[in-house]
Amino acid sequence: MELHELRAALRRNWIVAALAFLVCLVPGVLFGVLPAETYAARARLAVESTPRADGPTPVQQTNFLIPAAVAKIESRSLRERAAVDVPADLRRAAVAITVSADGGVIDVRGEGRRPAAVAAWVNAVTTRAIAETPADSPLRLVLVDEARPPRAATAPKPVPILFSAAVMGLIAAVFAAIAAARVRASFDRSRLVRERLGTSVLGEIPSVRGLRSGRQALLPWLAGDAPPELAEAFTALRTNAEFRLARLDAATVVVTSYQPAAGKSTVSAGLAWAMAAIGHDTVLLDADLRRPSVHDKVGSALGAGLADMGRVDPAALVQPTGIAHLAFVAAGQPDGPPADIVAHALPRALDHLDSGERRMRRIVIDAPPVAGVPETSLVVAAGRHVILVLDAKTVELPELAEAMARLQDEGAVILGVVVNRVRSRAFRRRTGSASSPRRPGRSTGTGRRAPTPAPGAPDTEPAPALLARRSALVPSSPQPAPPSARWRPAGS
Repeated sequence: MELHELRAALRRNWIVAALAFLVCLVPGVLFGVLPAETYAARARLAVESTPRADGPTPVQQTNFLIPAAVAKIESRSLRERAAVDVPADLRRAAVAITVSADGGVIDVRGEGRRPAAVAAWVNAVTTRAIAETPADSPLRLVLVDEARPPRAATAPKPVPILFSAAVMGLIAAVFAAIAAARVRASFDRSRLVRERLGTSVLGEIPSVRGLRSGRQALLPWLAGDAPPELAEAFTALRTNAEFRLARLDAATVVVTSYQPAAGKSTVSAGLAWAMAAIGHDTVLLDADLRRPSVHDKVGSALGAGLADMGRVDPAALVQPTGIAHLAFVAAGQPDGPPADIVAHALPRALDHLDSGERRMRRIVIDAPPVAGVPETSLVVAAGRHVILVLDAKTVELPELAEAMARLQDEGAVILGVVVNRVRSRAFRRRTGSASSPRRPGRSTGTGRRAPTPAPGAPDTEPAPALLARRSALVPSSPQPAPPSARWRPAGS
């Protein structure tokens, strides 16, 4: 990982990094500050050996007798006898005595929480050990250094402990940020699609509240007060799709998904709206007879549609949406197997929509899901150019790979993939799109609200200025146009 990637990981995952840092720092604070201070004092004894003419050498004799002397000094009985030499006010203090020997030197060390008691106990034990050494013993103990009351505590050491904890915290924070970045990358469906499946991601649609609830008619919302990032997402999708359609000299797009409820109808409606927004005569056709929803996206009731082809004049099935250059064909109510109806109705509908003066009109077909629906292959064969929609929260790459393989086996030209329900924060971070907080004020019809007028100011803009600004930003009015002004399909 390069330095700029590390900085980006720390910036994006700073909460995880901060938690990892605190996890290491808090125990350091607890161990460095909370424990009571401990003091240590030490006395040193020199061991002298009296040589004997017929005995071992002094060195051998010392090495043999020192362990016995150390054991005696550490014994409980010697400590009990030494207690009488400790001042009465220090006698009950808790002091731990340890003894160690190195060559001909014995160190007596004491540790406790009261400096005076530590020194008193160490001196009492060494004095008692010297006094109780027999006069005829070949080993003689000599006091070299007397224990003195310590001035500073030996433990805890706050500065080294806190410094070590901070260093460990920084290291843990860096690794935690890198791990969090790797975990996030594993959920980045767009990146996984590009890297593992080798196909293009045409766009990402953010998850916004109005879409999640399902109670919002999408097309009037887009033409009125939808969040700016949603309109920008569909605009970006249209740009990428138009580029590929122009290269293939095609005007019909089939939008499908592997499983139901991936949001393909939302993507279909949004793409059709974005195409109409730049002046393309566009028809949104609902070919999902099992779960029709295009009429809901338009804000209309389910009426006659594709299923009624042959019984109703095709021109009468093309209904206006109230948005300039955009019409739709509902699914209708099938009276037989959906696959049979699609087989004979869809080719006739496409012939009517893309013939004569209507040629090169944009047609966006909302197709059934790929998995388990037999008529999907018929829709794909008729439209040929396919956009595959996946739900960023539920899709599995094996499912997506299976859907792409099945579509390609049916002769489809896969234009790319659309990742739906991307987290809004991740979408704004990747695209640089601004959030859309709701502020008090008038609706401007662009997904934003105008500032609330100042006290005393007129409540509305001059009509010419308002109309000019709306016509420059929005392809249509959010209210249905009067019948004489609505766009009508040619030949109707």
